[in-house]
Amino acid sequence: MSAPVLSRSLTSVLAPKGMTRKNTLYGTATCPDEINRMLDQLKKSWGDCFTFSGLAGLPFTGKTGFAAFASHTPDNGNIFILFAPHIGLSSEGVFGKVRRPGMNQPSGACGSILGALKAVTKRRESDSSNGHPIDFTDFQQGDVERIIDANYQRIVNSPNPEVTATEVVYNEIKRRLFEMIPKDIKIPVAILGGIQVNTDRKSYKSDNTDFFVPRDFLYKGDEDDLFTDQMERLRRAASSAESVL
Repeated sequence: MSAPVLSRSLTSVLAPKGMTRKNTLYGTATCPDEINRMLDQLKKSWGDCFTFSGLAGLPFTGKTGFAAFASHTPDNGNIFILFAPHIGLSSEGVFGKVRRPGMNQPSGACGSILGALKAVTKRRESDSSNGHPIDFTDFQQGDVERIIDANYQRIVNSPNPEVTATEVVYNEIKRRLFEMIPKDIKIPVAILGGIQVNTDRKSYKSDNTDFFVPRDFLYKGDEDDLFTDQMERLRRAASSAESVL
């Protein structure tokens, strides 16, 4: 779905739960790549965001970061978190490639995920036994490489390794986020996870050319023990939004 459809759909689902821009704290776990302008649309609806993530969208702030984030929640307020790795899709239909403003040739997206796949492949082909030594000048990329390496056979044996690698990172972001959130949290929390699809563009001013593919949409009220699935509500809201926009 496009950014306007996503924004309108989220409001349709969350507003009946009492979630508004004024009483909701917005957080994201997305890659810092400047091409991810689509999420700027959500700032119009939910305000400025707390960023949990670094390269590839992995939430490197951890439990300490989430505790700091949650402490900023408005009185009697709510939390909304969006997490999403991203992948390019060029006009030629090539996943992992996208033309950026000012560049005639496609470049990689997500560069971190694709770079990790390339590095792990090179290491395995050279039969390197160095493992994954920690380089504190580039530790985030080292972590992405470890994730790719742990899922390497699944990735390279898939029909589209770039897409599969992105899905692997998506699952890891989701796992870490849910480990960061206290099981007994007493703040209403909505979590939307998906994959951003970046398309060729001539300018960063427009946020309507990219797409968001939702994978998970969960909600937990302040008295609830478990999260409940909101995907069907989101699909219905998106269908209505697309007919209007």
